[in-house]
Amino acid sequence: MMKFKSHIFALFFLVLSITISCIHSTPVGLSTRCVKDLSNVRGILITSPVSGHNYEFGDEIEIIIHPDPSVKVIYELNLQIAAERTVYVFERNITLTPPGQEYYVLKYNLPKKGEYNLTDDARYHIGIFDSEGEFIAASGTFNIGCPKFGLTMLSPPVNQTYHPGDEICVTWSDKFDLYQDIKAIIHLFYYNEKNEISEPPLDVFVDYELSKGEATIKVPDFPNHRNYVIIIGFNRTSDIDGTVDGKPQVVLEHYIANTFNIVSGCTDAY
Repeated sequence: MMKFKSHIFALFFLVLSITISCIHSTPVGLSTRCVKDLSNVRGILITSPVSGHNYEFGDEIEIIIHPDPSVKVIYELNLQIAAERTVYVFERNITLTPPGQEYYVLKYNLPKKGEYNLTDDARYHIGIFDSEGEFIAASGTFNIGCPKFGLTMLSPPVNQTYHPGDEICVTWSDKFDLYQDIKAIIHLFYYNEKNEISEPPLDVFVDYELSKGEATIKVPDFPNHRNYVIIIGFNRTSDIDGTVDGKPQVVLEHYIANTFNIVSGCTDAY
């Protein structure tokens, strides 16, 4: 029991120390900086589920989206494993009513364990397609079940709007101590309307040591858009996707922080 408690306290102080070290690099919230009309900023921001959240199979999941006013219908809302595949479709051809709302709350039940070959995993995320084959938005990654692997993305918080020059503090925890010797690429981009990674895209860091638990990203002068994503990606030899001839495979793992908007300037409309 004492050993278990010591691990809990160690994790608590790790998260606390990461939060304190990043507090000076996190920009002041949008509401205190300036009031903005985001109606002309394209894309769909997802603010729920929150990255790192824990769900059980069969749980109700609340999906909150903030679309630009041009989005009237969502072609497909689905559940994905980051960097791998769509594993379940919640609904297709969703008409957003009444039109023009700032956000919409959609509720569904997750599949039960074993359905659709779903297993405990830390890489699940929500995906949105605005037409057939055109991926436009993602949520942060979250857990379903009790996976014994995975990074937990802790920050940035949800529903943020940043400006070029702002600093974003990205933090994560490695509660299973599986990634302390791994180096990763940290990406920053958005998905455009042609189902392509946006024209930035930016590999902010290459060969970044995951043992650091945090990274500070200075926002470049990127196009105005909702649902920018920060992804931590790396290859790791493991059996999380099964084995080949009884041997672990090299698996590409992606973990996504809470997504956010990037907007230039401080005027009333963009």
